[in-house]
Amino acid sequence: MRIDDFNVSEQCLQELKRTGVTTVEDIVFFLDQYAKSGGGTFRAKWVKCFDEIVAQLKRLNLWSENMEKFWPSDEQS
Repeated sequence: MRIDDFNVSEQCLQELKRTGVTTVEDIVFFLDQYAKSGGGTFRAKWVKCFDEIVAQLKRLNLWSENMEKFWPSDEQS
């Protein structure tokens, strides 16, 4: 899915584009690999809209168990 179809705010969309992200799959791959590696310095400039990105990934059922373990939500299932 192209990020233009990701349904995030214009500010978040522009930040993603500015950093070279073109697809939602790019975001999912990055976050999943980051979580699997155990973290480190988070250098993605789109961290400014991280909460919005996470919320949208969850709505689209693209938020993995691996990512949830690394960035647990406050939501109760």
